[in-house]
Amino acid sequence: MILGKQCSRKQESFEYQSVHVHEGMMKNLKSCHSYLGYQDFHSALFRVSRNPFPYEDLSPFLAQVVSSFGANHVMRGSDFPFVVEECGYKEAKEADSLIANRVPLSSSDLEWIMGKTAVQLFHG
Repeated sequence: MILGKQCSRKQESFEYQSVHVHEGMMKNLKSCHSYLGYQDFHSALFRVSRNPFPYEDLSPFLAQVVSSFGANHVMRGSDFPFVVEECGYKEAKEADSLIANRVPLSSSDLEWIMGKTAVQLFHG
């Protein structure tokens, strides 16, 4: 599913597109990126994992998304407030770290995923 949103912040306005990535899209990630260009890819871990918390089955998924698009196009999201009912906000952040530690990511890649991409997107 491709979503385009118009967002406003103070006096400036910007447009961004995000793609909700799920397991069924994995084989088509590269063609999706070629077609769409710069995007941000996200999904609530608890919605796509086949396992309960801490969703470690998603490690290969993260590796493939980062490999296909680059860490500077991936950002962490909690899907708040829905995550509270599933595993809790704190636990969701812990799950992100557990999954990321199972993937060969550089410290720079992890910085992008855990915050720099969002800062770049929303603060330019």
